[in-house]
Amino acid sequence: MWPAMPYWPQSGPRKYRERQVNRFCGPGTQAINFAAMGIGSGMQDCVVAGGVESMSRVALGSDCDGQIDGKNLQLRKEIAMVAQGISADLIATLEGFSREELDAFALSSQKKAAAAIEDGRFDKSLFMVVESECKNITCKDEHPRPGSTAESLAGIRIAFEKMGAMAVGPNGETFDDFAFKVYPEAKAIQHMHTGGNSSGIVDGACVVLLGSKEFGEKACLTLLC
Repeated sequence: MWPAMPYWPQSGPRKYRERQVNRFCGPGTQAINFAAMGIGSGMQDCVVAGGVESMSRVALGSDCDGQIDGKNLQLRKEIAMVAQGISADLIATLEGFSREELDAFALSSQKKAAAAIEDGRFDKSLFMVVESECKNITCKDEHPRPGSTAESLAGIRIAFEKMGAMAVGPNGETFDDFAFKVYPEAKAIQHMHTGGNSSGIVDGACVVLLGSKEFGEKACLTLLC
């Protein structure tokens, strides 16, 4: 979620417009897209946009008991929806990826992240997280695991198999069954995503300043594009 509304009033008089976006795992990206749309259309000249996720305080699925449709049985009769993890397993099945290939890609990503961090590539983009008592908490990303190996990734259990087998439909259909209705060619979903080769349960936040070329020049800012 991009919590613009609680923070802008602290910056001074209410002379700025703000919007709060909640789009499950993608509000930060959506907020930046909205900002770009506003600038591209000429309706705005400068926008601060970003997102924040605090999964240590708000558990995954806490707003709908872990089910993306809020247990709306009528909706399930009309539209079959499945969680992102099951969707990822479905895509991997349809495209013919193996668990070993997913783990290998994840390991490659971890190695690239470790090398970039060691090289200081992110130093200008990170800032210290501080408690209200001015106690420093961290200035590093939580997600990178530089000590990852092929063996350690292979030992992590499958994440979404039990969810896929959960009976949630009006006639006892499972989430996997919902996926088969749309993609019958799958026949069976090979669940292979884990906490090691998919997005992690971590806290994070980002913010970017977007503006038109005219605004950047007027404000004497360095243009990045």
